Amino acid sequence: DTSTSSLFSFPAVSVVLGTGVVQGFDYALSLSATQIAAIESTPYRFVVRYYSTDGSETPLGSTELTNLENAGLQICTVFENKTDNYSNGTADAMAVIQQASSGSGAGQPGHSAIYFVIDNNTTSTSAVQTYFAQILAVFNNPADNPLGYKVGVYGSGASCAAAVSVGASYSWLNAASYAWPNTTPPFQSWQMAQVAV
Repeated sequence: DTSTSSLFSFPAVSVVLGTGVVQGFDYALSLSATQIAAIESTPYRFVVRYYSTDGSETPLGSTELTNLENAGLQICTVFENKTDNYSNGTADAMAVIQQASSGSGAGQPGHSAIYFVIDNNTTSTSAVQTYFAQILAVFNNPADNPLGYKVGVYGSGASCAAAVSVGASYSWLNAASYAWPNTTPPFQSWQMAQVAV
């Protein structure tokens, strides 16, 4: 549902950035100009939007991106497939670069981050490492990633540590993961930590 009345029935996301807490808005569907104008009058300072290849999320589009930027909202982009989570990093990386790039994609600015979701309490760090090594092989190839997008991970402490160990540039701890092993401590090298959903 993309009506304005239901927009705020979805939970806010608060993250710790540096020493402060910033509130944002996580939305899996396309945001209209009317909805974006409504967000402008709230305490939210960023919007989390998605890329996906399995239809579980509505990918960020170019008009929506422009409207969010014009409203002064920061944009955090996430790649998430609900049906096939982290099994083919090469295909996911190629798809998200196409969705993010200008032309047929959203037009996400170059050298910005795209977070890949590992949204479960995985104990298989080797599977996470393999997935991110595949992603990084694509992202580190200028022919495949001419705009220089950066790789981030969204997940538990164990998932973040595994992705960072093979070269992911950014990590974002999800709120549910605080009850999972390896989130706090020992993993404290995050750039964002979700503190409320």
